[in-house]
Amino acid sequence: MKKTLIYVVLFLAVSGCVQTVDFPVVFDKKLVVHGFISPQNYVLSDSIMVSVGTNNPIIGSQFKPEITNAIVSLTSATQSVTLPLLSRSVLDVANQVRRYGIARNQFLIKASESYTLSAKTPDGLQAQGTCKIPLNAIPESDIKINILEKSKDKIRCQIDWKDIANEDNFYICSVIVALTGKNEQRLLSYYDYTNDSEAIDRIQTTSELTFNTIGIDYDLSKSYIYVAVANIEKRYYDWGTKQLFQQRQNNSNLFPEPVFLNGNLGDGLGIFTGYHSTLIVKPL
Repeated sequence: MKKTLIYVVLFLAVSGCVQTVDFPVVFDKKLVVHGFISPQNYVLSDSIMVSVGTNNPIIGSQFKPEITNAIVSLTSATQSVTLPLLSRSVLDVANQVRRYGIARNQFLIKASESYTLSAKTPDGLQAQGTCKIPLNAIPESDIKINILEKSKDKIRCQIDWKDIANEDNFYICSVIVALTGKNEQRLLSYYDYTNDSEAIDRIQTTSELTFNTIGIDYDLSKSYIYVAVANIEKRYYDWGTKQLFQQRQNNSNLFPEPVFLNGNLGDGLGIFTGYHSTLIVKPL
């Protein structure tokens, strides 16, 4: 009993000497830049656009100020242009970024050519990176859309295409189902990354894609499927597969492990990369 009392007294004495020390957390503020360029103008829009923002501190306010004063330039061996700030969109507000861009006819993107992107702000933040557009795109005749099921509750499909011969290739396949109803159109999307090591007898195949359409009032005869298969850089593939893994892990795991997204921008975060795409649009 006496020993126990001594232990308690010692514990209280030691506890009384404990002080809370706040260690400052160093936050390395960086530009976060994303830019994706291709020779085609039908995949996203008729503009070349680059999003510019900043990273978030791990703790503290998650508010990010708008970057409206950046100098964003795009150059190649024969061209150079400064991208002006675009009007703010709903998507910009949601992502806390601002986009800079120009019409595609003001800066030509060509297959097999290299490009450099640079972004700088007056307070010293900067990011820069280079990319090279893949030489070849998949011929439309080499892409096959397999509709496995189409009903009021679900649409299932699978996409096949012939791997480009004699190259180390990486791909992203984007599939959008556009469901047309009486008063609106609903877009459901899916994308998948593959590489030519996954091809069997030179045929690439996506996993079976299922679009849940329960509760959506649409007219099947007026709906379409959009399939874009893009030949992409390896850095795009590495970044995209890890981003996809991060999203799936966050959606299915209460305690997800951190995933490092390996971009290719010096002094900043994000990615600047190129792709060469083929788009097919068919009625469902």
